[in-house]
Amino acid sequence: MTKVENNFYNYTLDSCKIRIKRELVEILNSDILDEKSKIIISNSSGEILSEDKIKSFSTEIQFDTYKIRIALVSYYNFQKMIQEEFLEIYLHSKILEGDYFQGITKENIKGIYDKLMAKNVFAVRYENFVSSCVNDIDIKFDFKATKEVFEETNKELFNRSLESKRLEVGGKLWDNGNLTFNRRESSSITHPFVKLYNKELESTSKNAEFFNTYCDWEESRQRRRLEVTIKKTAEIKKVFEMHESNLNSILSLTQEQIRNYCVIALNKNLIKTDKVKKSAIKNNNLERLVHIHFSNSMDNHRQTFLQTLSSFLEHFEDDRKNKYRMKLRAEQWLENKNSTKEKVSDEVQELLKILGVE
Repeated sequence: MTKVENNFYNYTLDSCKIRIKRELVEILNSDILDEKSKIIISNSSGEILSEDKIKSFSTEIQFDTYKIRIALVSYYNFQKMIQEEFLEIYLHSKILEGDYFQGITKENIKGIYDKLMAKNVFAVRYENFVSSCVNDIDIKFDFKATKEVFEETNKELFNRSLESKRLEVGGKLWDNGNLTFNRRESSSITHPFVKLYNKELESTSKNAEFFNTYCDWEESRQRRRLEVTIKKTAEIKKVFEMHESNLNSILSLTQEQIRNYCVIALNKNLIKTDKVKKSAIKNNNLERLVHIHFSNSMDNHRQTFLQTLSSFLEHFEDDRKNKYRMKLRAEQWLENKNSTKEKVSDEVQELLKILGVE
């Protein structure tokens, strides 16, 4: 079993879709994978099958408490003006079983391949498996937080979310405290799908059987997850400046490269924090100045209290005692405004910092 501490604060691949050319694949079990069940994704008319329908038509490789979906698919290549066929594998990290929280990595991908081949549904050379096209990737980042801090952080992020008239764009705060930005199926790098959710809750509800079978309770306790999706092959190549989007290239990315994009994706969904220029004028009427500054920022610029406080305190970085006094004045102003004081604001700010949010 992998040590708990090694599964936190790392950016890794959680799931992806692998597309292998049909001529490179040998079908071994026609009961599961049959040419007759081929899915026509697109044709020369330009009609494209929706993602939901594709998944409903796909078949499954059954493991003990989870499934890996696969499908024979056909796409129309408009550049070559021919119909092309592929085997698609909808791979996810549950196939790692006891090492689930590691995510899919360069170190364990060969074991994943061996496990798929052992099912004798199809055969493909390992070199072709790791060099075939990959898209629809989910990147995950697991971190520890109490339920209170996690939910307050999500409220803070939701309050910063960009407004949109489009139904599939924008933030949604769920009843269980989870937060999503945009609709996964229609997301793009312009409006990236980002999800912050309670992995501990999932382990006792939605996927309880899997977690009870393969994972220790300590691995799930206080585990929260940031998940970022990139749908298209062209977008993956653009984001990471790669010539090819395949398992070889994606699993060779550094932590810094992956984190940089995840930070960008999250911040693309948020209102930018206003920066206030330092004043050269000294004024002892602090209460009035605090009122003017915070009211203007929160009422006119839709900044949250924490965003305003963060930029406000930057002016006092050279004097810790004065910075602390000004923080107390700002919090007193918030209390006087008959708002609820954010009791976990310091912890929330620390978590926002970990996620790369200013």
